[in-house]
Amino acid sequence: MIPDNLTVYVAVLGMAMLTLLVASLFSSYQRAQAHKRLLIQQLQLGVQRNESLLMRLAPVSLPREIRLALRRDTFDRYRRIKALNRRNPGIDNLLAQSEERLNSEGGDTGPKTPVPADTAVFERWQKGFNELMQLVQGGRLSRPIAGEARHKLVVAILERQAESIFAHHMNQADEMKADGRLPMARRQIQQATEWIRALGVHTDRVEALLKQADEAYQYLLTGEAPTPSEEKYSA
Repeated sequence: MIPDNLTVYVAVLGMAMLTLLVASLFSSYQRAQAHKRLLIQQLQLGVQRNESLLMRLAPVSLPREIRLALRRDTFDRYRRIKALNRRNPGIDNLLAQSEERLNSEGGDTGPKTPVPADTAVFERWQKGFNELMQLVQGGRLSRPIAGEARHKLVVAILERQAESIFAHHMNQADEMKADGRLPMARRQIQQATEWIRALGVHTDRVEALLKQADEAYQYLLTGEAPTPSEEKYSA
């Protein structure tokens, strides 16, 4: 038995220990909740990134497998958000919409060289391509793409990027040629060639673009039109 003169002391000590325990548990709970909120925020940022890339690069006809990879990543992120917080507002609707978009992605449309409306649009496209490459090559998707499949997608992305570079600079060159600024027009074509070569991709499509650029450059120098052999860049 505890002596009477120690009962109060023991009771106070017990209450203090209980208070410390409750405070510790509450602190741990708060940390866990804060960590969960941070995870959800990071997942939501990834969803926003995916949707932004799909929207910005829609005009350049991304390969279907890339579009599917981004859609799957979004769907997976919504599933993780629901697992972390089932009461997250609208999560079931977001999951359903994400799955519908994933299942409704169309096929590849093949080579396409859209001309950006202006330099600002062109720069947004290039930034989007760079972000996309970091995702694919850095394994930052929920279902990372590896091996030969990743290599093929990287090449396809770089081809699309080369097409956008070619279309933008050739369009700029056409405008400068129309204004009689031939040296500046030639410089635009040189920039296109330099940028495309810097991508480091060697495919028939890229070589065709480089050949067209060289023919256009030679025409600006000599005034002699090459024999038609390639499709028009703006087709």
